Formats: sequence, structure tokens, C-alpha cells
Amino acid sequence: MNYKLEKRTLLLWRIRIGAAALAAALLFALLSVYTAYFYVPAAAFVLLGAAIIFWYLPAFFKGFNLFVGENAVMVTRGVFIKTSHIMPFKRLVFAGGYSTPIARIMGLKGITLRAARATVIIPEIEASAADRLIFDIGGEKRD
Repeated sequence: MNYKLEKRTLLLWRIRIGAAALAAALLFALLSVYTAYFYVPAAAFVLLGAAIIFWYLPAFFKGFNLFVGENAVMVTRGVFIKTSHIMPFKRLVFAGGYSTPIARIMGLKGITLRAARATVIIPEIEASAADRLIFDIGGEKRD
């Protein structure tokens, strides 16, 4: 079964990145009382935040793919460098979900998959689909 990231997930990450960039820019803008040189990093945080929000995040979400097969989970992601993680069910040690307060309000839940040597974090998908995926992966012992 294929899973794609939703538009609500993109909105959630835009809120997170925007809040972090705005907080950093405001901090440097407040420090500009002491010297005007603090306006430069404030502007840099605003520009970097805008680039991430409007270019990088949509490109990342467009290239993200989660495929759950009969014997393994395959996650493909990346913008500049595409990476693929294949985690066979036999080697999975832990499959769990996480949710922040904003994600919970939006009805989203992230997934963490752990094997002996690797951890794959899947960004937020719909909470019911995430619970179903976690149950399908770790709920019943396969084999």
C-alpha cells in the first residue's frame, strides 16, 4: 500500500518552520538595539525561512513516498539526494507513533520505525492511517 503525505502535513510543517524562523528573526531584531549589525541575521532568518517554506518543503513532500509491502516497509525521500530505506518486518524492533499538540488538533500522527541499526521517522499522516499502519507492522507477528 502506498502512502503520500497530505496537504495538512505540509501546512503543519510550514507553521513549525515559520514560527521558528520568526522567533529567531525577532530575537535578532530586538538585539539590534545594541548594534545595527543584528539586522543582517534577522533578515537572513526571514529569507531562509521563506525559502524553506515555499520551495524546499513542497519539493520534499512531493518526493516522499512510503510503501508497505508484504515483507518490508520502503521509504523514499529527498530533494537533492534521493535516499531509500528498506526495513524488513523481521528486523523491526519498534513501530510507534508520536503527535504534537498542533498535529493532534489537525488529526495527524507521525511514525517511528526502529531496527537494530537504523531509525526511520515518517512525517505526520492521518492519525487513523498511522494507527492502522503501526498495527499492521507491529501488531501481529509476521512469519
